[in-house]
Amino acid sequence: MPKVGSVNLTDERCIELARKTDLGIVEWIELTRVGIGDYDGFFLVATDGVSFIKHDLDFIKSAPAEWQIDMLRDNQHEPLKFPCTPARMIDFIDSELCTIRGCFSVPDTFQQAVTAIAPTTNTAPQVLDEAQEQTAGTVSSGTCREAKRVDSAERKANRIARVVALAQKAANEQWARGERLITARSVAPYVRTHLEREASTYGQRGPIGESTIRQDLKDSNWKFEPPQGGPSGQS
Repeated sequence: MPKVGSVNLTDERCIELARKTDLGIVEWIELTRVGIGDYDGFFLVATDGVSFIKHDLDFIKSAPAEWQIDMLRDNQHEPLKFPCTPARMIDFIDSELCTIRGCFSVPDTFQQAVTAIAPTTNTAPQVLDEAQEQTAGTVSSGTCREAKRVDSAERKANRIARVVALAQKAANEQWARGERLITARSVAPYVRTHLEREASTYGQRGPIGESTIRQDLKDSNWKFEPPQGGPSGQS
């Protein structure tokens, strides 16, 4: 797993990065705080780019046919190659697969600056005043990106609620069997197996990995409390 930290960039630095013609792995880490390595079992961050870790063909074969369509589409996800433009980095982060997985994010100031700086794709020249340029540059793409973020946040909240419920059920069953060291790691396989493939939970892809489940439980501060005391934990 790569090292992941908190982003703490000034607005001035975000704007400076948005104005650069090329961004590489250094700027990627600076903006996302996701370092080099295998990220959550879904993406590989490397010095030359960021790419989805493709589903193994044997794994695809073993999945239900209706799952295979999305898994094959996942494998076709266009990687981010360094160096790249700031606009290309935003497009990658805002792609359907990255949005569904809730994988990466950059500061809002950087996104807004990139949107304002990015050239339009219209072939016919247009003369716009400053207010019109701001509206044309931010309303359409900004509204779309905001909608994606809201949708992703809603799916994540739904997923975490379902993960916590399944984790509690698994923990109760483990306790009833006489197990006494019950942690997020011990319940994750059960949760992964029983988590339904629902659009409201994580879009059209799935299932999520055990590392994501453990992170969800950590984010929700879940910890199994035995009925009458005893050792329990979280990992």
